[in-house]
Amino acid sequence: MGRGPSAMPPEPGWFAVAESSWVGAGRAVPVRCFGLDLVMWRTSEGQLALMSDRCPHRGASLSRGTVDAGCLACPLHGFRFDPAGSCVAIDAGTVPPLLRTRSLPVREAYGMVFAWLHADTPTAELPWFDDLEGLAHHSRRIRWDVHWSRVVARQLDRIPGPRQLRSDACSVRTWSVDGGPEHYVEWRAPNLLISASGVRSRVLLVVVPVDRHCTELIVRTYARASVWSAVVLWLASWWHERSIGRDRLLVEGQTGEGSRGNGDVLVASDAAVAAFRRIREARQLNTGS
Repeated sequence: MGRGPSAMPPEPGWFAVAESSWVGAGRAVPVRCFGLDLVMWRTSEGQLALMSDRCPHRGASLSRGTVDAGCLACPLHGFRFDPAGSCVAIDAGTVPPLLRTRSLPVREAYGMVFAWLHADTPTAELPWFDDLEGLAHHSRRIRWDVHWSRVVARQLDRIPGPRQLRSDACSVRTWSVDGGPEHYVEWRAPNLLISASGVRSRVLLVVVPVDRHCTELIVRTYARASVWSAVVLWLASWWHERSIGRDRLLVEGQTGEGSRGNGDVLVASDAAVAAFRRIREARQLNTGS
């Protein structure tokens, strides 16, 4: 599987890595996560597959190939791979048993693609927020040149003034003492964040670890469906992108990974960030996370 110099060990959990709408029937789309070069593709029947974006024959990029008859064909020689990663046809002769590429567990829900990249056995439950059920949304994509843990930490900082905190083995929620529990930010392992400003506004931030130095953000703005919801969502999405973007230069100025033992000196107001780092570290150490 392709790994660049900025690769890092995959962490356990169902990572949201893309929106389902990005991968139409009969299409192959490259995606990079934890420094792994992957390809998502969908058969004409709608089955989604995720595998290494490298042909085991001579290293061509499979995401540049074509999808036909339930297989992904390599662009170089036309070798055909099924969704399980097995080569089922070559240009001549018998397919060697070792001619296969790694296929990864992938699931779809809530209009998102979730991938399990860790060597551990996948768990059954996908992360999500009940607050978003039944709401319409508008999406935008942003890239930041910083480790993904720094992005999560910054979002947990966005509640102004005195804050309350609640955490468990897979989530951290912080909210404003002055604004009440309706104004909150919550991280849910491994890479989802939700922020709420009152009972109407919800923003979902999907923090995709592209590699050690780059993060892709999928920003979904949610609102109640109405005749004006498309306009309202577009305007709210534009405003939230600008709001988040103001943090970009600040966060990109931080160095290294945001983890315990990296030299950061946390203070009392960093309680949510400290909880995030502690939970993430525990998940990395424990199998079955």
